Amino acid sequence: MRKRESTALEARHKLGQDVQLHALFPHMHLRGKSFSYEARLPDGTREQLLSVPRYQFNWQGVYHLAQPRMLPANTEIVARATISVFNPANPDPSKVVHWGYQTFDEMLAGYLLYTVPRRESPR
Repeated sequence: MRKRESTALEARHKLGQDVQLHALFPHMHLRGKSFSYEARLPDGTREQLLSVPRYQFNWQGVYHLAQPRMLPANTEIVARATISVFNPANPDPSKVVHWGYQTFDEMLAGYLLYTVPRRESPR
């Protein structure tokens, strides 16, 4: 069986409460090719939050939104990534790798930096 040249990965998380999104931090290792975040709102609309079409491990960082974005409870955050054997940073394109913490392993981690709005206490 021929080894795949690239693999699409996806992770999802449904927000359990309203949040104010401030920043996104996409993280992969040396085979990472692209990374994006999408918000699927409870009313069915979709909004692209971030697209990094040419991901590079050595340039990874936190992407701060120009303005915080309120996201209601039950919004689904979808993180999508592509890993590729053709990434120039790939230390060994012939090697099959699995998820792991080491740089020579691979991972998809889509961090969200947010705050939860303070609720007014009844008087």
